[in-house]
Amino acid sequence: MDKKVLTIIGCIVFIVLIGFITYKLVNKDSKPNVVKTELDKLKEKKVDKNKLVSIHYSNSGNMRGNIYYIDLDIDSMIISEQKSDSHNEDINVKEYKVTEEDINKIKEEIDKYNFPAWYDLPMSDMIIYDAPSQSISFNYDNKKYTVYFDRKMENDTKKVLINFRDYYKSLIKEENKVNEYTKKREV
Repeated sequence: MDKKVLTIIGCIVFIVLIGFITYKLVNKDSKPNVVKTELDKLKEKKVDKNKLVSIHYSNSGNMRGNIYYIDLDIDSMIISEQKSDSHNEDINVKEYKVTEEDINKIKEEIDKYNFPAWYDLPMSDMIIYDAPSQSISFNYDNKKYTVYFDRKMENDTKKVLINFRDYYKSLIKEENKVNEYTKKREV
């Protein structure tokens, strides 16, 4: 290569390098333009909440009328599981003791993902009547927030909700059972 070509290449490399250094110096304090996910936005959303009192998980609503509820009372540290397979059957109730560590972990997860802010996610385009539905309600001393699993949400958001539900259900441990009884179903 002759000297002219090498000189031109050297000048181009020099100009690009100077441009890059100048850009970095001018934009050193600016944050990159990051697109926030739905999950990020939900974590930042402000909701009015005071003290968490209880959590209610519901999976019910098919044609047979089955119900499956899990209720956690924060103060008593009791989680109850209620099941009935049809409109005509009584409800089987089992109560379990949970630890303070369990309660703290649940609260930590609720705060980490700001679940109460999820209450107003948009409705799904598809509604199937007599289909089972799932929800989790977060009951505070000043307000109740219910999150429905059939709302429109991004996959990552849905995974977080399902993981929370699965962890919540895992608090039911046979060795911690303190009571079991049957109650009449109210129609």
